[in-house]
Amino acid sequence: MFRKLTHLGYKVFPNNITKWRKLNSFYFKYYKSFLTYLLNIIVAFRYYENSEKYKKQNGKFPNYLSPVSFTEKIQHRKIFDHNPLFPIFCDKIAVRDYVKQHCPEILLPELYWTGDDPEAIPFKKLRPPYIIKPNNRSGRLYRVLSNADVDEQEIKKLCREWLSAPPHGKYKAEWAYQKIPGRILIEEYINSNVKSHNMIDIKFFVFTNEVKLIDYSPELLDNYTKTFYDQNWHRLPLAKVGKNGELTPTLPFVPTPSRLKEMITFAKLLADDIDHLRVDFYYIEDKIYCGELTPYHRAGVGFICREDACCNPFPPSDIDEEYGAAWELPSIGWPTKISRALWG
Repeated sequence: MFRKLTHLGYKVFPNNITKWRKLNSFYFKYYKSFLTYLLNIIVAFRYYENSEKYKKQNGKFPNYLSPVSFTEKIQHRKIFDHNPLFPIFCDKIAVRDYVKQHCPEILLPELYWTGDDPEAIPFKKLRPPYIIKPNNRSGRLYRVLSNADVDEQEIKKLCREWLSAPPHGKYKAEWAYQKIPGRILIEEYINSNVKSHNMIDIKFFVFTNEVKLIDYSPELLDNYTKTFYDQNWHRLPLAKVGKNGELTPTLPFVPTPSRLKEMITFAKLLADDIDHLRVDFYYIEDKIYCGELTPYHRAGVGFICREDACCNPFPPSDIDEEYGAAWELPSIGWPTKISRALWG
């Protein structure tokens, strides 16, 4: 069967023999169930760039079909779990209504304008500081801190590029992003009128209505750190694994935020009935702003490990597997898995 499938791969994908050989040898070695092996190799081939990126970070291709670790379960979710809430979470405009409905106590940056025509941006009515960004992409934004930053033609050009680009998440296999019509939003820049060290980015990892991990990141321009805690604010000896196995610096001690219990309650409300969701807050001058709700933490490629671990050439998988064990995936039938493996 192995030889027949190998020859079939060469015949069906004659221009991708190297990719097929690499995936075929890996999945055949590790997964003895033929159906698991077959669907894994199909998904890995369809999203080869995503699979290679995972392998480069973790030293192996992901087990899309029968995941064990936290990162593998993110990969599984990206392909097979089409929860209708995920496109709402990933849409920076639609998620605002979700937050207001489920947790009206949380603040949101003021929304100044939305639209899909850059020519309609009302520059003369806007008063800096504000941020311009697309609603369906990650990591794209343009800061306007003063009128000197307003280059109308450059901003319009950038917005057109965002709107005309291929769906965000396509090569990362992030299903939810591909379902969001592109729009531009302009909103209040909440960190513009205070010193940067007063703003804190706090991410809550919620698993079936329980906060299992908290990521604390003060917004320091010259000393970026990430420190991890449990829900009782006990410091955990963990560190973020970056590119090339580099560990992000941590802080030895952080005082308990005065509104921690409220933030935990809010995070649970926003993640209610979701098997896993990362809920991000900005904590600034004792105010709680909603930053982001994401079902795809770091696209399921990187995670954390022990802060004293050696990550050369690859990070150890024990912490990744520990948080994977805390996540109970929803049941998805084989017909659905087969359909989404083949056609998305």
